[in-house]
Amino acid sequence: MRMNTDGTSSYLQKMAYCKTLEARLSAKAAQLAYVKSRVARAADQHRIDVSEQLRNAEKRADCAMATMTKRLKDLQDADDQNIEDLKRDIDLAWEDLANSIKNVVARFS
Repeated sequence: MRMNTDGTSSYLQKMAYCKTLEARLSAKAAQLAYVKSRVARAADQHRIDVSEQLRNAEKRADCAMATMTKRLKDLQDADDQNIEDLKRDIDLAWEDLANSIKNVVARFS
């Protein structure tokens, strides 16, 4: 097991990072589910327009969520040498996911 200069193992750091990402993904999924439930309760006259907008926003958010999930899987399967490159990819994918869900929440809350 490779040790870092601070005495911690790269593997333990990777696993902690993965757990943090899993928790953040769950929180974003919960936000999206909340917005969906609010839209479902929208007035009948507005439901068709709002539902179409939500479907479009959901597609973008689902795509970003799928990308994040793949990146997380890649990180879990990675060897210690590739962790930093994957973290950079994850940070970019996270920004995309967070912005997608932020836009959905702002539009439909």
